[in-house]
Amino acid sequence: MHFPRRFLPILLGLVSLVLAAKPARAWDLSVVNGFNFSHPSYNPDLPNNGTSTTKAAFEFGALAGFAIGGDYFFDAGAIRHTRHTIVEDTVATTDSRYSGWLFPMGVRFMRAEFFGFGFGPYFALLNSRTRTEATYAAGGGGTTDADDPNRKNFEMGLHVNLRLAFPVMRTAKVIFDGSYLFGFTDLNKAGTAEDKTQELLLLVGFQIPIGGASEAASSDTNPAPSAPGDLAPAVTPMPSPSPAPTAKPAVKKKKEKRK
Repeated sequence: MHFPRRFLPILLGLVSLVLAAKPARAWDLSVVNGFNFSHPSYNPDLPNNGTSTTKAAFEFGALAGFAIGGDYFFDAGAIRHTRHTIVEDTVATTDSRYSGWLFPMGVRFMRAEFFGFGFGPYFALLNSRTRTEATYAAGGGGTTDADDPNRKNFEMGLHVNLRLAFPVMRTAKVIFDGSYLFGFTDLNKAGTAEDKTQELLLLVGFQIPIGGASEAASSDTNPAPSAPGDLAPAVTPMPSPSPAPTAKPAVKKKKEKRK
């Protein structure tokens, strides 16, 4: 697998956005697993009256969400990704699967504490190695496990996302995450037909908060006591109010007696 250099500035820009976030910002980490249902989009249609059937494939990985203000989060993840499809035509039934890594990114808006939605780009690094099982209509068949020279190793596209999150402890949550992927890359190197990804990804996982603005705020409000030997912060004394002037008692003048 190799990463095309023309997409390197995009990836570096997204990573820089994450690294530039203030450490006090809240972020969460989720460990997830689930299934994807891949249904490629072929143009033109498959020959020999062929049809493509979706098969579930197992996924696992991690997702992270970084607070960028209010109820908005920047999401990034790494998913061990497998695609499994069956193509049937008048000649044979071909069951094929291949794996790689999926890197979804995007902006998520939490409409409520338990419900959010978002969208963004995704990148995929795909292995060339493909396991194929063929069953011929005339009888017989075979299994091959070899590199596919006609498939590209890099893919990019757009995904839309819905998330449900339910607290199970004081801070931890169980999440249900659903995404639909629209591939922009034609995975067919041969150029005889267009092969683009359309895929439903369903994940369930366990989410925990890491850091957060609330902890930073509490530490600012109640600073930790200084260690022995540390210099105490300078305190500017407040000027004491000057006492109010006291009124002098009135002195009665004695009238002089005329002699």
